[in-house]
Amino acid sequence: MIEKFEGNPVIKPTDVKPSLEGYRVEGAFNPGAVAFGDEVLLLLRVAEGCEPKEGYIRTPIYRFKGGRSYPDIMEFKADDPDVLLKDTRGVVYQGQDYLSTMSHIRIARSTDGLNFTVDEKPFIYPVNETEKYGIEDARVTLIDGNYYINYTVISTDSWATALGITKDFRLLTRICGLIVALEVSPFRDREQG
Repeated sequence: MIEKFEGNPVIKPTDVKPSLEGYRVEGAFNPGAVAFGDEVLLLLRVAEGCEPKEGYIRTPIYRFKGGRSYPDIMEFKADDPDVLLKDTRGVVYQGQDYLSTMSHIRIARSTDGLNFTVDEKPFIYPVNETEKYGIEDARVTLIDGNYYINYTVISTDSWATALGITKDFRLLTRICGLIVALEVSPFRDREQG
């Protein structure tokens, strides 16, 4: 018989340290899970937004410079006529989309599968423009001593799945993008009514 664990949820947003001062963790969810040595690892999708600032709209972004990436905060004056609030998911500023939250993959570790400690730093995060809007929903499989991690990357163009390999869950070798979404709808005839 299956019994509900009384300690649910095993991980809450408050258990996860924001990856940047000024960010706040909005969610920790949809993990891929794997046994690794004597540990159970969860590859969490961590969604972060920005702490509010009066008179401003703030959005998390990644900047890319000199082959490196780093998280940052984009601020717009709330009364700027170039700001268009889309819905709760983001804002458009001067024709450019910005998201209200951005995701990365963080590892949570446990020796009993019930009590987890979340790593302080992201494990998989945007490193280039093809991942500009975040990393989501990792799944992991062990093949011949290597852990293959399939995850979703989001950019201004669309979304795609990507593949990385690790042996130790400390270093990730990014292999490639696997499938790129096209602007195609299988239900196009139903979109117009």
